[in-house]
Amino acid sequence: MTCKIIVFKILILLLWLAPNCYSQIRTEVIGGDTVTIFRFESEDKVDIELKTNLKQKEDPSIFEYNYDLKSLDNSIQEIYRFKIFGLENVASTETPIGWFKLNSTANNSAGWASKDSLNRISPDERKDGFIIRSKNLPGIVNFKVWGWVPVPVFDEVPDSTENSSSFDGKLGTTIGPVHLPDKKTANELLNTLHSYLSFSCDTTWIENQGICNSLQAKLENVQEQVAQNNNKAAGNNLRAFLNQLNALKEKQISSEVYALLYFNGVFLKERLED
Repeated sequence: MTCKIIVFKILILLLWLAPNCYSQIRTEVIGGDTVTIFRFESEDKVDIELKTNLKQKEDPSIFEYNYDLKSLDNSIQEIYRFKIFGLENVASTETPIGWFKLNSTANNSAGWASKDSLNRISPDERKDGFIIRSKNLPGIVNFKVWGWVPVPVFDEVPDSTENSSSFDGKLGTTIGPVHLPDKKTANELLNTLHSYLSFSCDTTWIENQGICNSLQAKLENVQEQVAQNNNKAAGNNLRAFLNQLNALKEKQISSEVYALLYFNGVFLKERLED
């Protein structure tokens, strides 16, 4: 364990011991009686960076989503839980060493939690190996991470608690398997691709407006040809779109943007060539 992590853990302990700092107990007079109220600390005091790498396995119909989660150095809490929502048709998952898979009552999510304090993600640390496999193409999904708050030990049990069921965590957006659009028309697939590009340009996923304009123009050319039932010309314009994505990959666009636009674009191109 590095000196930096040791210092951080000592700081967390001191914050926990300090009154009215890491968690709070206060008194109020209610109906003439003095009551003690304990307020749980929210589990959202983390700043994060999530990178998602998507590749096709030996079987090209299987996509593997590998999530690399980093806690930035200005985080206050350690990350101990990570969950992705809005998924469809998850075939299998893998779990990094020191973590375990969370059992979920919903089939549209996947989650993991650290086994112990040594495996939580401290500030300026990262952990990858959160893996999902699916036949479904990537779409936009939400994820959440939770920061560790020590379990309170009371000298005297408080009369009531607050925030005990609202540990919000830190919410973010990434990509994950969402659909396998076999029955959608080329125009519907193209509209989906347009929406993904618009989302990427409206957020920080693509920060260069020139890149957005160029990719948008290529998709508009594809749309014009599809509207005229000229699938061959549409395919040629879509090939130019895919070639630009390949040229920009890991240079001026993120791995999430590349995977989201490229693999959905390839699927559309195959549909146009049928």
